[in-house]
Amino acid sequence: MAFALLIGSVVAMVWAGKAPKSNSWAFPVLPMSAGVLAAAMWAFITPRSPLVPYLHSRNATTLVPLAFAIAGVAVAPVTAALLTTQPRK
Repeated sequence: MAFALLIGSVVAMVWAGKAPKSNSWAFPVLPMSAGVLAAAMWAFITPRSPLVPYLHSRNATTLVPLAFAIAGVAVAPVTAALLTTQPRK
């Protein structure tokens, strides 16, 4: 339930923040994807994350969140570059 609330609030905040800047209520696919991905990565690397009940060894509880953190760091520059480029006309 908390994870769904996190994702829902990210979607609402990104959409509400993007609409006045672009003068359009069109669905912002790239900013929304970046926001949801960042929220999911953050949720999975925190202690007591939704992923923890499915990890059954001490190594897994350390290595799996670490892998999510590395993936999040690897994807962040790509989404930042895509968000800062000018759209094609």
